[in-house]
Amino acid sequence: MLINKLEMVYDELKKEEVNISDKYDYSSDKTSNKIKRLTLGRIWFNLVLPDDFEYIDYEVNKGSLEKIIKKIYAKYTDPKTIADALTRLNSESFKMATFIPASYDISSFELPKFIIDRKREMLNADLPPDEFLKRSVDISKEYLEYLRKRNSGLYDIILSGCNGNKSTALTLATLMIAKGTVVDLEGNISKPIVNGLATDGLTLKEYYLTAAEARYGQYYKSNASQEPGYLARKVVFANSNILLDENDCGTKKYLKLKVLPSMTGKLNGRYYLNTESGEIENIANAKFLENKLILLRSPIYCKSSIGICKICYGDLWKELNTNKIGIVSGGIVNDLGVNSAMKLRNSSSLVDINKVDFTKTILENVNDN
Repeated sequence: MLINKLEMVYDELKKEEVNISDKYDYSSDKTSNKIKRLTLGRIWFNLVLPDDFEYIDYEVNKGSLEKIIKKIYAKYTDPKTIADALTRLNSESFKMATFIPASYDISSFELPKFIIDRKREMLNADLPPDEFLKRSVDISKEYLEYLRKRNSGLYDIILSGCNGNKSTALTLATLMIAKGTVVDLEGNISKPIVNGLATDGLTLKEYYLTAAEARYGQYYKSNASQEPGYLARKVVFANSNILLDENDCGTKKYLKLKVLPSMTGKLNGRYYLNTESGEIENIANAKFLENKLILLRSPIYCKSSIGICKICYGDLWKELNTNKIGIVSGGIVNDLGVNSAMKLRNSSSLVDINKVDFTKTILENVNDN
């Protein structure tokens, strides 16, 4: 039945006269059988998701898709249901891309007159580097809105999140408005480069300054990735003898923890003392504990003689292929540190990059969690 409904959507998309912004009647259990007017894309997305999943009527990009996937994991306990939903979403997405490929023409890179005027105002203002960057980003946001109103495929590609860069407006500003301030190998900040890479091109001097910043980025990445790797190696060596104990250590000490809303996803699978029943219970969904003070079983108070017991450690062990949890912790440290360093690789400008103290950053993350 689902396949038939999806094929109807695909058949409609094949018609040459179809406009992707046109709306069609849609009703299902999701809408309480009330007719809603939706674009074919949103009808398709609701059909791909499970029948009893919530009704989606908003723009879905990388960020919102991640939230939807988390909701799928939270709503369904059966692994097969989750796997089927994600597999269908993945396969149908690739199929949809063959019907409506994201495309754009050269006119998408031609700045409209009002953007050129805004850019000229900025260049004549002789702004300091930080204000120049802010103004450039503001103009790029106006340009994005212009692309959206023109139904440009470039807008869809940029806002989808597929470029892997959260600083979308900053990247677009670098390409279309002005490169802005750059940093050389010695950390010196230049005057803003007033040309955009795609619209104006660079002068010989600007190209030299930009190349210096690129070398600085490569130097920083190569050095910054060493520290978390060395720290992870020390953690692995120090904790390699810590194993998972299959038995409950029976400790009576607990970590007193106030559950903030940001913690709920991280507590699932952990164990706590239910003060009403006096029993140790698994946290299947921590949302019901929000803003409450709980007594959490924690590795800090574990009494196991060989490492950490499975109750203090939580259910993460079920997803591991090893009981050498000390070595796993070293890998997590490395992943956290290297990812922090590699954020630099997608940045269009180094001016907004802060150097990271990896040990401090990791400890702050641990304390926050």
